[in-house]
Amino acid sequence: MGRGRRDHHGQQRNGQHPEQSQLADPRHRQLDGSGDIVTVTHLINYTGNLFLQTSIRASGVNGEYDDRSLPRDVKFRATIRTSWVLPTHVSGKLADAQFTVAKLPTSGASRVTMEGVPITRMVVLDDTTLTDPNGRGAYEIREFDMTVSDGRFYPIKKDCIEKPTIMTSENSYGHSLPTFSQGNLDLKLTAPHFRSDGTTEHIGLYEAAVPMETAKCLWGNSIDKNAKFEVKVFETESTTKSATTSVVVTDEAVIIKASGFTFSSPTVRVSYTAPTPTPSTTTTPSTTTVAPVVGPTKPKGVKITRGANGPTVGFTRSKGVSYKVVASLGSKRKTLSCKLTSAKVNCSAAGLTKGSWTVTITPRQRGVAGTPHTAKLKVS
Repeated sequence: MGRGRRDHHGQQRNGQHPEQSQLADPRHRQLDGSGDIVTVTHLINYTGNLFLQTSIRASGVNGEYDDRSLPRDVKFRATIRTSWVLPTHVSGKLADAQFTVAKLPTSGASRVTMEGVPITRMVVLDDTTLTDPNGRGAYEIREFDMTVSDGRFYPIKKDCIEKPTIMTSENSYGHSLPTFSQGNLDLKLTAPHFRSDGTTEHIGLYEAAVPMETAKCLWGNSIDKNAKFEVKVFETESTTKSATTSVVVTDEAVIIKASGFTFSSPTVRVSYTAPTPTPSTTTTPSTTTVAPVVGPTKPKGVKITRGANGPTVGFTRSKGVSYKVVASLGSKRKTLSCKLTSAKVNCSAAGLTKGSWTVTITPRQRGVAGTPHTAKLKVS
């Protein structure tokens, strides 16, 4: 059997493929005041999982190209109704993404709506560019894309298949499915390191929303609006990437964002940070107090140096201790990328905007956070 070409989701497209059916439904709409035409396409795609893929793009030759595509900074919305696909996960290639999933009176039927601003991403013609440190995209595209996947074929967590839908949106190549293991919700992304000019880095964007009922199913019933989560972006488990991250927890959902990281194959990991156990007492003929779990001591030898590549935060490394280094300025937070030697830890603070930043170094050992060290870093 011959191979079909790959579409912008990274899914194989071939009308004769026995495990894939497609339903193309192009519809044209006039954009008010612009005179442009858009094309709406809907595909039913089975490649081991079941996907409903909907796209909106500018009509005409190369209408998906970034410089010829949909108006910039304009929100688009798509709504689909399905009577048989279980919408476990909805993903988009959008910024400021929002979605709703409504259960309909007909058994098994749902109405899925997603809206957001289309973002620029790379088209790949040679898969080796995804692993080559100098790899670049063939060209940039910008179109609205929404993919609904059925968790009965590829469950994020089997116990949570019928819980409310998880949403992710990002600007990588292909359609990424989240995984959940050992308390971590991971999304592995792939894209060329550079844009088509070969010099401009392709900067990552990630947004996610986990409904509260689903969050309880994933991480436990103790999850509520006061729960604390950590977001980390890494290329390998031992090497974190510099990124701006945030987590907002409400009564309705856990909202996660990460941006500013580079490619080619980073993983965005969301982890629940369980509260530190509090001391307990046991009453016997004499009262005995159980000592609390004590974390590692405050980092030592902290020093900020300035070089040609920007400021560096360095400190002494303790055996068996890991560190998280975060720079904050008002509501801005940026996790610094760190390199470890046998005796030292050096973290790059390059890319921080002008202002007086607070750098917090938090040590952690065997899952317990220790005494943090804070220092001021003025960027002019």
